Amino acid sequence: MSIVLGFSGLSLANVKEPSPSVQAETIPLLGKFNVKKFTLQNGLRILVVEDHSSPTFAYQTWFKVGSRDENVGRTGLAHLFEHMMFKETKNLKDGQFDKILESAGAEGENAFTSRDYTAYVQELPADKLDLIMRLESDRMNNLVVDEKAFKTETDVVQNERRFRTENSPDGLMYQEIFEIAFKKHPYHWPVIGYQPDLDAMTGQDALNFYKAFYSPNHATVVIVGDVNSEQVVKLAQKHYGDLKSQESPKHTIEAEPTQENSIRKTMKLNIQVEKLMLGYHIPGILDADIPALDVLSTVLSGGKSSRLNRALVETGIATGAETYDLEDKDPSLFIFSANLQKGKKA
Repeated sequence: MSIVLGFSGLSLANVKEPSPSVQAETIPLLGKFNVKKFTLQNGLRILVVEDHSSPTFAYQTWFKVGSRDENVGRTGLAHLFEHMMFKETKNLKDGQFDKILESAGAEGENAFTSRDYTAYVQELPADKLDLIMRLESDRMNNLVVDEKAFKTETDVVQNERRFRTENSPDGLMYQEIFEIAFKKHPYHWPVIGYQPDLDAMTGQDALNFYKAFYSPNHATVVIVGDVNSEQVVKLAQKHYGDLKSQESPKHTIEAEPTQENSIRKTMKLNIQVEKLMLGYHIPGILDADIPALDVLSTVLSGGKSSRLNRALVETGIATGAETYDLEDKDPSLFIFSANLQKGKKA
């Protein structure tokens, strides 16, 4: 059957006895909650929201690197390296990171890579702040990146690519629509990368990537829950304070030329019903129109009362319809997707 892809065109806050090497701000958030922002001398940013309603906290480490920071011929490296971060360090054997967190009562441990960032997340009991800072600063600075570990994780990612993309009609469509929409910008390639690039990369590529991007000045730590901001700063200086910042690698990203006309492509895949995907070029995440687009997405596909569900699903044209993708740093795509009922044409 056929698949159709279509396009058209802050105030200073008082922190008790702050270190002279720490910059501090307080930013209003919502109701009684404020974000306390601290910046260490090495560039590490720490955002703290105190909420003592439960004896737990969430801990997230966000690195300012994603697939947009990769080079042609080395696509997929940011996502592959996300897997590497759970391997051996100079202080912990392979697998110990997960075992220690599990023993400490951690939940929700996960990681994810996008076109613009890579994030590592956990939730822990309130008394484990020192532990998670020790573990996260260790793998930020002491990860063992060698050929053996790299080969193991490359095999894992290659299997993931086969499952999510090569053997998935939706995955193939999603890859194709970005390849069509972006000719020069790195949003052209998928976050998981291309198979030939994964085959060609080496442990040295991963080590160079680690040294370039996994440094405190490329990271932001977000802590929300039953913590004390003064204690957070004290422990951050203890565990992260001696880590060295790294100069950002020079990486020129070409602006994508304006698309003047609609583009249409039909894909032939082994599926029983037709699928439809359309993409519209939209501005980057910081543009003033993004909130309106976010509301629009909910109006169009947010639940059974949404416009697309009423127009396509309730009328028997499609089994499902959705909209997504509004969160990229650079101008990206607003995507519509629908699975057609048997016998219906895209």
